[in-house]
Amino acid sequence: MRKLALLVLVVSLWLVLPLGSQPARAAVNWPWQVGGAIHDLELLHFMPHSATIGVGDSITWTIAEGAPHTITFMSGAPRLPTFASLPFAPGRLTLNPAVAGPSHPGPTPTYNGSGFFNSGLLDPGMSWTLAFGSAGKFEFICLLHRGMKADVTVVAAGTPLPETPEQVAAAIGPGVADHIRAIGRATTPQLRRTQTTDRSDGTTEWQV
Repeated sequence: MRKLALLVLVVSLWLVLPLGSQPARAAVNWPWQVGGAIHDLELLHFMPHSATIGVGDSITWTIAEGAPHTITFMSGAPRLPTFASLPFAPGRLTLNPAVAGPSHPGPTPTYNGSGFFNSGLLDPGMSWTLAFGSAGKFEFICLLHRGMKADVTVVAAGTPLPETPEQVAAAIGPGVADHIRAIGRATTPQLRRTQTTDRSDGTTEWQV
């Protein structure tokens, strides 16, 4: 009778517990590069242009040498204007405060596919990190440079991914060089150095 009870217990556990179950993959951080420059050439691209990550993972974008940038998720809403009028100086423009400042200051925010998420203006060497809490394919842009966009596909936690963060990081440098060789010198508006001019009134003009 005891042997029969033990057999029933073993069979019950075999039916309830999944075979070959693996511990859940820990959330990881993915590196992205924003922009880049070689000699007098500037590349206005996100690198990589697209990637697949898991729910719970985060991305850290780092601004490379060259122009400042933003990392902005509009979530289907119209693009914000880059500049705004100064109420006390008709005809004068300033950088739109919603573009210049972060939308979610403080600890790492989590994006779930909706709402306005913006890094704010980031100079070379600065970084911004965003976590992802929902699956989907999400586009992001730079509000300073039209045409500069990329996307990230977020899949359910535990889904096999085509690349690791280490593989993505290793491909960034060669990817930048490949873009510059493919585009060619001075043949596209996406390849140019940002020019700055110091004005007599103490302001700086950026030609991007």
